[in-house]
Amino acid sequence: MKIYKWFPLVILVIIQLGCASNQFLTLKDSPGCTTTIEGSFTTPKVYKFPAPVILFNKGNKYSYSMGAVVKQNKEGVFMVGKSYSFLDTPDTTFIEYSKIRAIIDSTNLCVYGDIQKKECADMSLKLYLEKLNEPEYNPIYLELVSDQKFSFCVKPGKYRLVKIVRELSDGDYWYESFPVFNSIINAEVNKANYIGNITLITKEKMLDGIVGIPYFKQVNETNVGAAFGLIGGVVANLTNSSWRDKIRGYYYLTISSDNYYKSDSKNILNNCPLKLDIEN
Repeated sequence: MKIYKWFPLVILVIIQLGCASNQFLTLKDSPGCTTTIEGSFTTPKVYKFPAPVILFNKGNKYSYSMGAVVKQNKEGVFMVGKSYSFLDTPDTTFIEYSKIRAIIDSTNLCVYGDIQKKECADMSLKLYLEKLNEPEYNPIYLELVSDQKFSFCVKPGKYRLVKIVRELSDGDYWYESFPVFNSIINAEVNKANYIGNITLITKEKMLDGIVGIPYFKQVNETNVGAAFGLIGGVVANLTNSSWRDKIRGYYYLTISSDNYYKSDSKNILNNCPLKLDIEN
């Protein structure tokens, strides 16, 4: 049989594998739920176009310049322009703060200045959980939305954090972590299991307790392309001796507890902050 006759089946299998994980139902969708995982998620402004980039004030010759900031001082920043091929040797340019409207880092976060509402993207953080001692249990994700509380109905028991996927609202970019976590969530029965206030921060605001999440960046061209990208990323992780060789960068999370947190459920609160332990 010719190989092209198998192609539709191959595509179907890849898409199904890419969709093997399901989302936990929210408390709103399951009002009678007795066990929940809860908290909140906060982010700075997220730029929805390609990054890293510097956006200029009106009156400048150009409206933006693609490239990353490599150094800064009191007067401005040094930017290395984007390389479009291995033959490029981008120049380092000094840009005064007075000319800059905003600086966007490589993970699409606004780290300096401000961006307009039309330039902003909503962002979600998907926490993929695997139930311990149940090998047939496919990973299910909690989808956290920017600047909102979350409350998901779960089956009681212990869950291991498998990976984190940070995705922009339009689906054009997502940042998938490597499966390198040792983090456990113990969802106690008949409890509102509060895992904390999760905050995405910029590197410039790093404090004690900040965890760098290693990621590889994916670009979603089409749904089929996304499926191939997902499988390709998984295969790359399985076949490479060191996941560190595949790191494209880091984004940074901090988790804190709010002593005045109030659950939207009627369950007793169980304070169990998520600890993002990364394998060495």
